[in-house]
Order: sequence, then structure tokens, then C-alpha cells
Amino acid sequence: MAGISSLGVGSGVLTSDVIDKLRAGNEAQVIKPLDTKIETASLKLKSFDFLNTLMDTFQKSVSKLSSDTVFLGRSVSGSNDAVTVSASAGADVQSFSLSNVVTAKGDIWHSPIAATSKTTALVPAPVGANQLSIGIGTNTPILIDYSNTTTLEELAAAINNTAGTQVTASILQTGASSYELVVKSDGVGANQNITFGDSGTLLTTLGMDTIAAKMQPAGDASFDYNGIAITRPTNEITDLVNGVTVSLKQDQTTSSNISITQNKTEISTEMSLMVQSYNTLVSNIGDMTVYDKAAGKVGVFNGDNYIKSITRELNRVMTSVDSSGKSLVDYGIDIDRNGVMSFDSATFDAKMTQDPTSLQKFFSGSYANGVDTPGIFDTLYDKMKSYTSSNKSLDTYQANLNKTLDKLNKDRATMTAKLDTRYEIMTKQFSAYDAIISKINSQFSSLKQMIDAQAAANK
Repeated sequence: MAGISSLGVGSGVLTSDVIDKLRAGNEAQVIKPLDTKIETASLKLKSFDFLNTLMDTFQKSVSKLSSDTVFLGRSVSGSNDAVTVSASAGADVQSFSLSNVVTAKGDIWHSPIAATSKTTALVPAPVGANQLSIGIGTNTPILIDYSNTTTLEELAAAINNTAGTQVTASILQTGASSYELVVKSDGVGANQNITFGDSGTLLTTLGMDTIAAKMQPAGDASFDYNGIAITRPTNEITDLVNGVTVSLKQDQTTSSNISITQNKTEISTEMSLMVQSYNTLVSNIGDMTVYDKAAGKVGVFNGDNYIKSITRELNRVMTSVDSSGKSLVDYGIDIDRNGVMSFDSATFDAKMTQDPTSLQKFFSGSYANGVDTPGIFDTLYDKMKSYTSSNKSLDTYQANLNKTLDKLNKDRATMTAKLDTRYEIMTKQFSAYDAIISKINSQFSSLKQMIDAQAAANK
């Protein structure tokens, strides 16, 4: 021990090694048991954090199955290069055909009289400042200023800078020294027809003053929906079927047979994930609470009824039967004697195909005539919330674990301080006793020398 390195010099008995052994004995009696308890409490907290994570994962799976959202997913078949169809959640489940598709198109004009260069003036002199007007449907015409120095390149740039998102101008090279102006509407539909006006001679110079310059007329989309003729001013149609977008990609005379169904794959996948998370949770609770003397296995929460009760409470809900006599077993979900849950996707898919409405009601409940009837996963979700919500039982349990660990650490610090005080005093006492013994030994040595000298003189 510090400060007593010479302890025992006088006595040869009251040494620092003796004090160290005495302290080690005391620590074995009062400190090491606390260290063991602290280690156990720390392990419980770490295990509990892991348990909390597993509970949260399982709750998320249960939450998805208790919500109507997962049952509103839709699958679409029948899309092709000409027609693609997408369906949002909750879209009407149905089938329909689309045929005789003509896509909506924009207006396209070109200049039949080609320019020999992109960078030479288009209009021969003398011409002063003039304006080209371009109208899109009923919109206010855009006005493009030009002069006798304006080039094809400058004209295309001026149109694009002024027209915004109404029209786009480009230059098409049709030969070695042949350049045409192409003007197209940015939108599609019959209301996207382009009209030109000119205060000078530019349109005449380009040959765009007659209908012959039109390459493609603007037109609405048309198609047959289940044999009924439909027209729309766009290729993205959202008002034909509730929650469904029909995208027309190219003209087509043949029929596209579209089928919108409930997305069984998504629901089945969520069921599989729920089963996996349940088995992981229950398996780990089993490991945490196990007591197998023969195998030498003792879980960190062995004997803890609260942790064990989680599995019992969840099983009670999972194996329950509703008022109609239905249970999860009817939908391919079962729990064996070892507590392992299984999922028969074939049974589930058959039930989903047979009666999807009943399955949805059993899983996520229903609301009718002012009465809210919970589904089995609603009940299970409420049970999970009783554990995981703020200030619920898991929070309380964790708080108690933290209190226990804090108290153990304080008890250890207190006992360590008491031992420090006790052995500080003992060290001082040993040092004093050692000095006394050393003095006595010195006195005895002197007396022995006198006796020995007297004995020698008497011989």
C-alpha cells in the first residue's frame, strides 16, 4: 500500500503484504458480490435494449397489417409499348380494353424554302424592322422582331427566348447547304394548333405562308374504352378510371387488355415479414429467460415473469378466434408446440382470391353503421403499444433496471470508500505498532548485550 513501503522493518510481521491480504479478503466479501451484481445488471440493460429493438420491429410489421393501406395496393397487367397503365392505392379493381389508339399530337411546321446558310440574312434588303407573330390555340400571339440582317440561327433563338413553353424552334439540315426552320408546339391536343402572322416578307421567304408548310397537324387523342369511343386533349389520362393513369405512347389498332387487381404479393410479403419478426422476437425472449440445468443454460432474465409474459400475451392474441369463428390458422398462419410461427402462402393466397373483403376485415377491422370492429392486427397492435408506447410497461421496466444499476454502483462506491478509510487507519496503526516493536526489539538487544557481557565476566 502507498506510504508504508517500510512497514514491517521493525517487527517483521506487520507488513504491507499483510494489509493487502486483509483488504483482498474484505473485497471478496463485500466488493466482488457487488461487481457480480453490477455485471448482471449491465448485461440485463444491454439485453433489454436488444429486446426493445425486436419489439419495435415486430410492432412495425403489425402496424402495416392493421392498416388498410397495405390492402389498397394495386397490380396492373396488360401494359405494352403503345399503352401503359398505372394504378394508385385504392384504385377500382377491374379489367378493361383499350383499342384503336391515336395519340394526341402537337402542331409541327417547317420552312419548305430552305436557307443556304444558318448565318446569312434571310430577308433581302431593303427591309426595315418587322414582326413575326406566332399564335398557339387561343393564347395571345408571341411577337418576334426581325430585320433584313436576321439570320436563320438568330430567328430560331429569338423564337425560343420569347415563346417560353409554348413552342420550340430548331434548325434541320436537309442537305450540304440546305437548312430548314422547324417550329413545333410544346403541348399536344387540338388546341395546340399554330398560326403565323407577318408584317413583312419573312414567311414568304421561308415558304411558311401556306398550309403546305405544316408537317403534322395538332390533334386530340382518341381510343376505344371497352368499345366506347373516347377523346382527350392529352396522352396522360387520369379521369377515365378512378385512381388510374393511362399513358398513350404510340398509335395502335390492336387491343390492350388491362387488368387492375389487388396487390397480393405486397400483402403476402408483409405477412412473411411479420412472421419472421415474431419468430425472432419470441426466440430471443426464450434465450433470455431459459433455465436448462442439464445443458448449463441460464438466460439473463431467467425467473423474470414480466419478460416471459410477453410471449404468453402475444400468443394469446395470435391464437384468438373472432365472433365468426375465424382465426389466423384459417389464413395459413400457425404456431407450433415450440412457439414457432409458420406461414402457408398458398393457403393465404387462396383465401385472398376467394374473399379479399373478409380477409381485410379480419386483419384490419371494419367500420359500418357507426360501429368500429377491430381486426386481429388492430388488437395485436394495441397490445404492442401497451408495451412500447412512451411511459408504458417497457419504459417502466427499463427505468427500474437503470435504478438498480445506479444503486449498485453507488453501493460499490460507498463500500470502497469505507474500505479505503478502514485500511488507511489500519496502516497508520500498523506503522505505530511497528515503531513500538522496533523500539522494544532495540531495548531488548541492548539488555541482551549487557547480560551476555556480565555472564562472560563471571566466568
